[in-house]
Amino acid sequence: MSELYNKELLDKDVKLGNIKERCKEASYNYHNNLLQLMDMKVNGHSKEDNITEKYSEVVSDFSSVVALQNNIVRLSFEIAKDTLQRAFEISGLDEKDLTDGSK
Repeated sequence: MSELYNKELLDKDVKLGNIKERCKEASYNYHNNLLQLMDMKVNGHSKEDNITEKYSEVVSDFSSVVALQNNIVRLSFEIAKDTLQRAFEISGLDEKDLTDGSK
């Protein structure tokens, strides 16, 4: 069981790393599109540049970044929870040991 637990934790850590990389890419795309949109608004845009389409791209990119960051936080908490549970199992502490005995 110990090896399965470590494999599960390792898999989550690899998944977390992959999500972080996707988040960096999505963030880069978001910022580039946002700068292009701002440029279009400030400097005007030609007929071939559709400002509404660029705005939709920016909104979509922002949604992707937020969703990926949400997944990063959720998965990080799962990893922390699993790690703490494993630490308590290894230490041999029981819940009774952690409660105040004077109550």
